[in-house]
Amino acid sequence: MNHEFCSSYKFSTISKDNLFNINGWLLLPNQKRDKYPTILYIHGGPHETYGESFFYEFQFLANHGYAILFINPRGSSSYGQAFEKASVGRVGKEDFADIMIGLDYALNKFKHLDQNNLFIAGGSYGGFMSSWIISHTDRFKAAIVQRPIVDWHSFYGTSDIGVRFSKNELGLDLYDKYGLNFYWNRSPLKYVHNIHTPTRIQHGEWDMRCPVNQSEALFQGIKCNNVESDYIRYPQSFHGFSRNGLPNLRVTRMNDICEWFNIHLN
Repeated sequence: MNHEFCSSYKFSTISKDNLFNINGWLLLPNQKRDKYPTILYIHGGPHETYGESFFYEFQFLANHGYAILFINPRGSSSYGQAFEKASVGRVGKEDFADIMIGLDYALNKFKHLDQNNLFIAGGSYGGFMSSWIISHTDRFKAAIVQRPIVDWHSFYGTSDIGVRFSKNELGLDLYDKYGLNFYWNRSPLKYVHNIHTPTRIQHGEWDMRCPVNQSEALFQGIKCNNVESDYIRYPQSFHGFSRNGLPNLRVTRMNDICEWFNIHLN
């Protein structure tokens, strides 16, 4: 396959509560088709951001025939402190709504996106959000959940930043009054019985930021519901191995993503 740089298009819409502009981009394959299978890809952080810069992972997927939608929900950086702090204590709420309204806007604006072949992927916070989304909607044909947070309670005690990060992002400590219930209510694992989307889980064995127990719990929960799922653990790999891991494993990871989505193309 000849790999070429693909074209991107920026779009903007208004959040459901009319508080913020929500920006996103569409990366289209160079191959001409009437409809493109589409991957909604969610960034990490949550205080990271997408922008108009080269990202090899998106180019790779687009060169394999997929349109890529990437959106900056509230919590993303680069839009000011009010926007960035708006997700604190509310993960899985308005940030979820921002992503879905961005998706709906793009599907309405760009008619060549195939609504019958929607996929979802994301890592770290994107792993949290992709697992949260598939536990709250069945719109996607398949999912790739990468190095996620799915249980804030266990993350608190096992991550290398668990205590500080959990308190900062959820707005209270696990051991505050009502903390345990609040942490569980914000955890995708609580809603795993609602997942019907075929899901491939990817995680590095040496990940200390989001330890592998997060993926193992998600995998067990999905399998116990008799939903199609598998779980790939990459050896000698830390949290950021998709960007700075062993080259052969980075290639394998990308092929694993393409394989899963290709299997589930309508």
